[in-house]
Amino acid sequence: MYNGKKIGLFVPTRNGKKDMGILLERVKSSENLFDEKLAIDTESTDLTVRLLKGAGFQVQMIEKQAFNHGRVRKIGIELLHNCDYVVMVTQDVQPTRDAFLKLIQFIDEHDCMASAYGRQLVDKRFGSVYEARSRRFNYPEGDCVKSMTSINKLGIKTIFQSDAFVVYDVGVVQALGNFPEKIPFAEDQYMAAKAILSGYTVGYAAGAIVYHQHNYTLREEYQRMKLVGRFNREYKELLSSFGTNEKEGLRYVFSELKYYWGSGNVLKIPKFLVVSIIKFLGYKVGEKERRYSR
Repeated sequence: MYNGKKIGLFVPTRNGKKDMGILLERVKSSENLFDEKLAIDTESTDLTVRLLKGAGFQVQMIEKQAFNHGRVRKIGIELLHNCDYVVMVTQDVQPTRDAFLKLIQFIDEHDCMASAYGRQLVDKRFGSVYEARSRRFNYPEGDCVKSMTSINKLGIKTIFQSDAFVVYDVGVVQALGNFPEKIPFAEDQYMAAKAILSGYTVGYAAGAIVYHQHNYTLREEYQRMKLVGRFNREYKELLSSFGTNEKEGLRYVFSELKYYWGSGNVLKIPKFLVVSIIKFLGYKVGEKERRYSR
């Protein structure tokens, strides 16, 4: 419990044994902070469920064909409905020692805040320079509180947040109708858009730091951006107040080209451009794909 508030922790898992070591260590060291700990596991065949139960998690199971990002988080909110705040993490994040506390402090210090997400950095021993640069672009050093007044300056970035390390005000999420059950991707941005359009704010707590890296292949980058394109097509009306992804994407590309050129890393530019083109193609293909059912 924190400041008289009941705190829940939620993590969706699938074969997470090799990923969860640091996460479970940090959960254990934050034992007095969480009143309830919930995992929804998708048919793990390793020791994931045993490790979670050993760490004090209640574990619910879901079949692989029933899993999507929106559904598991909707269920998580429903099962943790008695909590004031729910911290949601993915199994592969590596929180720093005070990350959970700082994230919860941040949302608790701001009235009318629907959610707050922490800062993600790449452990350079395991992640690429391209991913590290992307993280620094999306997760800068300073705190931020985003609202309708942020749109002129931030555009689509107003609704940027992450489902890998975020805390939600449960009452606000319930008031907004909870997560859509059949949204396969970008459920965090959906909720941010709904919250901001309803007069709430979304926070970024730069002092709440986790390390997180994917090392996606080109195919994985393409598939991921297809999902982004589909999301933007499906929820075009909801997102229309916030500007376009294309504009933000161009800002990122020019920012990185300037960095690589100015820092003498010109040999990294060709691969960066290839990845950027693949991502853009995936996004445009996703925009044209059929709608997914709600």
